[in-house]
Amino acid sequence: MTYFSEFPIFQANQVLTASNLNDLVNYLEQQDRLTRNALIGIGIVCGLEPCYDPERNIIILSGGVAVTSQGYLVKTQKCELTQFIPYTLPLPEREESQDDVQEKYPFFMRPDGGQIDLFELLEADHESSPGEPDPTAVSPDFLRDKVVLLYLECVDEELKNCDINDCSDKGAKRNFTLRKLLVNEEDAKNILEIERQLAGRPVHLHEHPKYDLKKLQLQKINPAANSVDNFYELMLRMFAAIGGLSPNLQAELKNSYAAYQPLLEDMYPTAAFPNGPFGEQSFWFNPLFDLASNLFSVQHFYDLFYDLVQAYNEFADKACEVVAECCPNPARFPKHLLLGSLLSTGKKKAEPPVFEIVDGRLIYDPASANTGLGPLEKPAVFRHFFIPSPLFDRQNERLQEMRSLHYRLYLLTSRYETENLFQLPIKITPSKDGDYYLSDKAIPFYYKFKPGDDLHRNWSFKKTIKNRLGSIFSYIFTQQANHPFLLKLEANNFYRIEGVVGKTLRAAMAELMVQKHQLGLNFGIEPVYMGLTLEQDDLARTLDQQARTRAQQAILKLMLCRMRDLDVVFLLLIGLLFYYLLYILALLSNKDVGKLGGFKMAAFGGGGRNPRDSHRPGTFTARPISPVTSVFQPVRPVSSIATTGVFTTNVVTASDLQPFRPIQPVFNAELSKGIFVNTRRDVIDRKVSDDLLEKARQTVYKKGFVVERVVDASNEEKQPIGMVYGAIAADQSNNNLYERTVEFMKDQQIDGDVKAAADKVYPTISLIDKSEDLMEVVSVNSVAEFDFQAFEARYNGFTTAYDNYRLQKLDQDETADPDIRASYQKVDKNYSTLAASGPQNALANLGRELQKRLKKIFGELQLEGFAKKNPGMEHKCGAPVGGTFVMLYTHRNFLARVLQENKEKVASNLKGTAQQYSSVASEKGKVAEAQAILATAQASKDPLDDFVVLADFCLPYKCCDSDCSDIDLQKPEREPLKPGTVTGTVYGRKVSGNNREKIDRLKEVNVVVVNLENNAPVEVANNNGVYGFTVPPGVYQVTTVADGFEREERVVSVYSDSQVSGDMILNVEKRDER
Repeated sequence: MTYFSEFPIFQANQVLTASNLNDLVNYLEQQDRLTRNALIGIGIVCGLEPCYDPERNIIILSGGVAVTSQGYLVKTQKCELTQFIPYTLPLPEREESQDDVQEKYPFFMRPDGGQIDLFELLEADHESSPGEPDPTAVSPDFLRDKVVLLYLECVDEELKNCDINDCSDKGAKRNFTLRKLLVNEEDAKNILEIERQLAGRPVHLHEHPKYDLKKLQLQKINPAANSVDNFYELMLRMFAAIGGLSPNLQAELKNSYAAYQPLLEDMYPTAAFPNGPFGEQSFWFNPLFDLASNLFSVQHFYDLFYDLVQAYNEFADKACEVVAECCPNPARFPKHLLLGSLLSTGKKKAEPPVFEIVDGRLIYDPASANTGLGPLEKPAVFRHFFIPSPLFDRQNERLQEMRSLHYRLYLLTSRYETENLFQLPIKITPSKDGDYYLSDKAIPFYYKFKPGDDLHRNWSFKKTIKNRLGSIFSYIFTQQANHPFLLKLEANNFYRIEGVVGKTLRAAMAELMVQKHQLGLNFGIEPVYMGLTLEQDDLARTLDQQARTRAQQAILKLMLCRMRDLDVVFLLLIGLLFYYLLYILALLSNKDVGKLGGFKMAAFGGGGRNPRDSHRPGTFTARPISPVTSVFQPVRPVSSIATTGVFTTNVVTASDLQPFRPIQPVFNAELSKGIFVNTRRDVIDRKVSDDLLEKARQTVYKKGFVVERVVDASNEEKQPIGMVYGAIAADQSNNNLYERTVEFMKDQQIDGDVKAAADKVYPTISLIDKSEDLMEVVSVNSVAEFDFQAFEARYNGFTTAYDNYRLQKLDQDETADPDIRASYQKVDKNYSTLAASGPQNALANLGRELQKRLKKIFGELQLEGFAKKNPGMEHKCGAPVGGTFVMLYTHRNFLARVLQENKEKVASNLKGTAQQYSSVASEKGKVAEAQAILATAQASKDPLDDFVVLADFCLPYKCCDSDCSDIDLQKPEREPLKPGTVTGTVYGRKVSGNNREKIDRLKEVNVVVVNLENNAPVEVANNNGVYGFTVPPGVYQVTTVADGFEREERVVSVYSDSQVSGDMILNVEKRDER
């Protein structure tokens, strides 16, 4: 097409020529057409819908308007076409006609130079011109495989130079005739192919590749339906979902570029991308190598593919809205317009449904109606739809957004990185979930980027062009000082929680609870145990059972929030027990040791060990409770408390004390000030007991904690036995309590038999000691911290000491000091309350009920049981507002051991997944050691730190009665667990058929012991086949090897202060039976 870049300017007395006038007309006419095709658009604007009415055997063409690619405006009224004649392109009459008029219209010409078959449609009132053939009526057979098109016929006609009156030259005129033509579908395809080559892009909208871009979807993990119970199964399930996506994802990524290559190719130069941005295997190298280096990042690997799916779907949706073209080629359809295929579009598209009316009644059934109204899945075939200029509907902005989304899609895999993520702190970021595009969500923390770089700017096109990069949320933009959750963010319905994977369970729980309360967030937290079992692996099953047991013990405090009723009863019981024990200690600790032993003792400090010496190592300073008036309260007998069947018969009240009688405070130097509420030392103020119990809970309990607070140290002439006990208890020797008591007496200047004196003092010292032991066990905040086994053992020791104390029968000893006899009677009086199995039975019953509930709750908090109860749980790297964040955890050392033992199987599965995306990456990738990765989780004495979080899921609701958010995980450290001992003998056995002949002890045998938590070897004592070792609580593998016998392995569990028998029997090797 020739563009006119100048026009003539007429001046006075100028000689005007035809070319002067034609140049001006041509310039103005071309500018007019350029306004239409370059600034407005090309194609059918509205109407011009052809359809065939078979009942009337007519073609109906609706009125409408269109613009050809050269800018010619085409408009026609509705018409009914009933007949047709063959159509031949006219030949120009003038030699000087313009090129675009003179030459044959190329779209209608065959390669051999002949014209394609064209038929002109005519109305019923058409009158044939002379020499014109007679029209033929249309028919369905003729119309089949025909396409309607409009052709703007342009012919220059010479005007006659002479008529009757004048022979001057009259010039010529240009005639425009709008022809309604039919063309075969095959010829229509060729017409569109010519146009595609001219346009350099797809032009047939019905066949545009953008409509073939499939919507991608990633399979859910769905643990309930897929029987996922452990990390290995979870990993396989994620691999299966990712692998199942592979064919569609790789194909569609390539198709996304192919469909819009004319709009994207400048972004991906051929020199750097010979096969397009997604055509090289290197596109997948980064995430595949990353997964091999950290197998426990598998959930983020799964997240990456979900991000790719979301990014691709968003691109496909947004790209489909880009329809404008800037300066389309005017040669595309300069004088013709394809309107559509007749029988494929038909009446359904052009006319509303016809409702048949019979006898005034509408015959129409909407339930079965199929009128064809409504949108079509794809644009109609063989039709020039309108292509606007970028001026309208923000098309230029839509184009830039489409390019930005495609570039982001390309960047995701290259920016993916999980290295060092386990060391990053936990953060919660605002995001969105549901029917939102990826652009509306926060940037995940496994994408490395810097503020303002390519990924950041292209993450949300709309926010970027509005200069709102600061409103794109991400892990790196959540500083505590200006955290976005400190503001009202009602539009964000999702909490993106990142950094929990790789953290210990305690650290993850504690940090989430802190942030949840500091930021005012509404979601629940649920820890769920994930097993270790790896198919038929016996070692894994053994370790799994041990890990489940440990997990149940470790999360006891976390499960307490579901047992509030038991905790109330428990706290009442131990409060009363502590109260009675405090009463016993207060009575015994303040008795003069000389009166108790029937001897005179020199003043402390006279050459022996002085219990009053607060500076001597191993001693303590008595701190009597100061008398406070508010401590003394009206006393209600303890029996009035509803403890039937727990504490029975005797109560700690004087026989002459009337119920509810107010007692006046009495200050007596012989009493521990503030402990008792009357002069008879019958009743202890309950508030004092409760306060002391609370102090014991807040610290690490040390022997003598209670005695040093109840003993009265104000009388220098009195030698209270509580201070003597303190000196004896502080003795660091390995002697037992009795031996230390004797040694203490030897150091004192007493008149009489030292051993006899010690025998008289020891029952009281022992009862004080066992009471302190028992008080340590009951000084806990909740039933979750209570050690029932330790209580059982210490309670038995307490009752034995109580029995030995009562055997003295001091109440019948006339020579005993009256004060000692009175105290003995009070202590003896409460024997049935404290030592007759009342508290023991009550707490034992409570313990059984607790274990029963714990077993049920823990079963529900294991992945398999939890998933079945909550089948809607799914992984989203966070939780919705008002939902539940589920953390899947397991024993880190046991898991590392299991994966190490099965590393070839794990590597094979990883390679199989990698193979589907990149054969090169699958061959070069090497799986890193699991132990080295899990070792990054910080260790501590808290058993919760033995467990590591490896995945997270969420529920759209708060699933449980409580989310444990009020549990304090920062508890004071308790004393370390005591080591246990394993002993055993190695025997040999010959097996022949069903006969098993036991052989004597094997003296020459090698015994190797390994700690399964860290693979550390253990020192073993082996004496001719009798072996033994002492180790901290844990799980150990014992391997025995002897010549001529099969190797034998056994896994043993060692608990605190336990004795384990580990006899081993080795079978004779089969080759020796021949």
